[in-house]
Amino acid sequence: MPALSIQPNSPTPAYLQIFNLFNYAIARGHYAPDEQLPSVRQLAVDLLVNPNTVAKAYRELEREGLTYSRKGRGVFVADLGPKMGERHRLRAVTGQIADAINEAVRSGLEPERIRAITESILTRALGERPTTPAEHTGE
Repeated sequence: MPALSIQPNSPTPAYLQIFNLFNYAIARGHYAPDEQLPSVRQLAVDLLVNPNTVAKAYRELEREGLTYSRKGRGVFVADLGPKMGERHRLRAVTGQIADAINEAVRSGLEPERIRAITESILTRALGERPTTPAEHTGE
């Protein structure tokens, strides 16, 4: 499991950053079903946050079906946790992409230009050589 950290100066609340960290980690298989997550107290110490912040994130993970609690034992990844995490991440990413494309359309960009920009960004994110000339992306 990669080291966990949050951004204290982020506009995203700390509990939501923690939720997103574990949602992503569970969806990616870093935690297997029935595997225990770090204790609330230990994670609070590691992340330098209030234990109530971690507890709130853990409640949200459980509410979303990614985890379950065993009283006095801790928080564990649910059997469907990885699938639920993947669904949640897909919904979030799809929404962000839709927002960006809608903004591009509202700003008057032509569909071909939007496709070129999108392809260029995807290519860079994947670490591949660009297949379209830079002038098509407006960069």
